[in-house]
Amino acid sequence: MLFSLMMCVPLFGFMLSTAALAATRDVQFVVYSSEDRVPLYQQSFDAFQAKTGISVQHQPSPAAQVQKWEMVITRIAGGVSPDVVGAVSVEFVQYAANGLIMPVDDLMKRDKVDTGHVIPILVSAHQWRGRQYMMPYGASGLPLVYNVQLFDEAGVTHPPDVWDQPEWTWETFVESLKKLTKKDADGNIIQYGLATAPMDSWVTLPYTWGGDWIDDELKRFMGTSPETLSSLQALQDMRWTYEVMGTSGNLLFQGSAAVAGTGTWNLPTIIASPLNLRIAPWFKVGTHHPKGPINPMGLTILETSSNKEAAWEFVKFVTLDPDGNYLFANAAGALPGTSQGYRRWQESVQTQRPGLNPFAFVQQVAEHGDVSRIRMVTTFNEINAIMNPTVSAVINNLKSPTSAMEEVAPVIQALIDRSKH
Repeated sequence: MLFSLMMCVPLFGFMLSTAALAATRDVQFVVYSSEDRVPLYQQSFDAFQAKTGISVQHQPSPAAQVQKWEMVITRIAGGVSPDVVGAVSVEFVQYAANGLIMPVDDLMKRDKVDTGHVIPILVSAHQWRGRQYMMPYGASGLPLVYNVQLFDEAGVTHPPDVWDQPEWTWETFVESLKKLTKKDADGNIIQYGLATAPMDSWVTLPYTWGGDWIDDELKRFMGTSPETLSSLQALQDMRWTYEVMGTSGNLLFQGSAAVAGTGTWNLPTIIASPLNLRIAPWFKVGTHHPKGPINPMGLTILETSSNKEAAWEFVKFVTLDPDGNYLFANAAGALPGTSQGYRRWQESVQTQRPGLNPFAFVQQVAEHGDVSRIRMVTTFNEINAIMNPTVSAVINNLKSPTSAMEEVAPVIQALIDRSKH
């Protein structure tokens, strides 16, 4: 059904593009929001209306990307197309390839838009075939977070506050985890060094090890490369050989794990925690430049929108206006993309939770971020359905990294070959 509806999009786009834009109307904006963040989104909508006179109508959506887009496509098919969709990352390519979203290059040129004050990787990550299909408002990501008290009690040196320090290596990380893991008299682990696999599903795993799931041209599966296999082996070893890794990220917040790779979407929980938590950079593996997974986030205008000019004004406000960028990114739980926005974000976090070290994540995005390019493949949803259980089997020691990746490689490569590059 989803495929059939997407095939209808060009027809709806043609029908709507023949109509002249009427007087400015409310921008119909689709984004997921938890109940506690709705007032924060409304602050950004109110600021936009105060500046432009245009109001924004929030259309709530499911949190999962696939379900969100299914909702959008169903509304388009019903003749009630939204104007803007938010909280979209690099998976936008599959919708651009099917004509669902519009590039904004002509609008950028017309309005002399300057993205020079936006973190560069966020801009480039939202381009496809040389065109800008999305405007970035910021990034979420996966930094390391550690419990200061547990490090001090174990006499373990803290991770550095800034990236690319020569002493902060994979070997140092593992040795620290060993010292931070505690057992009771019966040999049961009562405190883990690492809460669980430090990744946001399988897609964010290999970058710190210098690996990737796909090559730069989005044509070749790289799951069997030595670097990617090393990242899988590292996770398996931390759980089964070194016995320093648990199975739940909540162990960090429960005080029974010293370190976790936890998403910035958990920042409110981190700030509110009674524990003394601190953000740290990722370690260096071998000779590879240290990397940390990030998710560039943006807004996209639908081809079927009949209110494109107002939609574009909203997109510009959220992504380029320093105040609008900060307000919206803060509501979305992301680091703002503009220089003024992320400095304000950093100051706000430091005020709310002194000592948390938010600069480590700013540096991760601006200087050491790596993007999950496999999500740009238009057959990603099918790939994801295969890779999730496969990587889980490796982590649970049911398969070796090599056998698991060699088993799925032909299937994944066939799905990549089917993708619209």
